[in-house]
Amino acid sequence: MHIRNDRKALLARVARIEGQIRGLRATIERGVDTDCYAVMQQLAAARGALDGLTRLFIEGHIREHVAGSGDPARERAGEDLILTLRSFLR
Repeated sequence: MHIRNDRKALLARVARIEGQIRGLRATIERGVDTDCYAVMQQLAAARGALDGLTRLFIEGHIREHVAGSGDPARERAGEDLILTLRSFLR
């Protein structure tokens, strides 16, 4: 199962996202001294990290459950799908 195999990488990304969200919260809690640009940067970073987690999870799912049949044509189609998804989830 890809979750078991990718567990360490998935949890590392979740931890990074948690840290970014805590930083975002702290920035917003500062209130009137909050720089809008800093909030937007933190939002973009958190979104990028979440997209990276999503991409890693989907790639593992495709490799394990869609293309993992041992059929070379199906495995190649799975890798092509992953490349396509990467272009959408940058």
